[in-house]
Amino acid sequence: MKVAFQDDREVWRSSVSKILMHRGCSVEVFDADQHIDIRAARAFDVIIMDNVLGVEPSGYERLCKLRELGFKKQLILYTATPNDLRDVGTRKDIHVVSKRSFIDRAMKKIGIQFN
Repeated sequence: MKVAFQDDREVWRSSVSKILMHRGCSVEVFDADQHIDIRAARAFDVIIMDNVLGVEPSGYERLCKLRELGFKKQLILYTATPNDLRDVGTRKDIHVVSKRSFIDRAMKKIGIQFN
């Protein structure tokens, strides 16, 4: 499984990418200043993005834009605190999870089980 992972903090980019790679995923990391356009997005099976990236637009807005442009695969928005989600809508096509549990919960939501 090919995963795009975006976060503004290096510690999260490094640790989460290592966890995902250990679990058999191919991971490409993006910092907050990078934008994943629809052409690049199509190369991934799932895109996981922090909601609060420290720059505009938010992770949620970026994922919504990818959906609008026709990205049909899995999108996962994660955050450290529930307050970060106050501006997030109720879209059912974007999975929203907390940072603490996002890997296991998000992967279960999209039907992926790790051995």
